[in-house]
Amino acid sequence: MSTLDQMDELRQGFPGCRAVALADMSSGIVLCVSSANKHPQEQLDALCATANEFFNGAPAGKMFGVLENDKKSNPEQGMTITPSETCVYLRSPADLMETLVAICNADVDITQFTQSARRTFEQIATEE
Repeated sequence: MSTLDQMDELRQGFPGCRAVALADMSSGIVLCVSSANKHPQEQLDALCATANEFFNGAPAGKMFGVLENDKKSNPEQGMTITPSETCVYLRSPADLMETLVAICNADVDITQFTQSARRTFEQIATEE
């Protein structure tokens, strides 16, 4: 199954998920997108930049409550939440510069979605 097929399956499994993107934070490029509707490139670029800030920016430790002496200094996931949507950011288990970003409606079961997205991303990472 291709990466896009796996992303399509994830998105279609959650009616509240509007888009799933695979991004390379080192280049700021969205590599692949699964979406029912076209999202503006600027929005996808902004999501990639937000993921990069979460995972690689100086404030990342503070945003995720990582203490300076904490051995786990690389957070694995993050979220932005607004009244209308929740964006989920997952860091690749195989390449710390790759991230899976999902745009979901605010009413999606975020715990269940995040667990499923993590499993999908682990499958994608082992196949690359």
